[in-house]
Amino acid sequence: MKSDIPTGTLQSIAKQSGAKDFHSWCEWIERTL
Repeated sequence: MKSDIPTGTLQSIAKQSGAKDFHSWCEWIERTL
């Protein structure tokens, strides 16, 4: 079962991974997972 991850957590992960566009990063995560 898939559970939701809080937006703040995702933003932190995106920032740490060097993402420049949070929305695009989220779309990439959705396609990848």
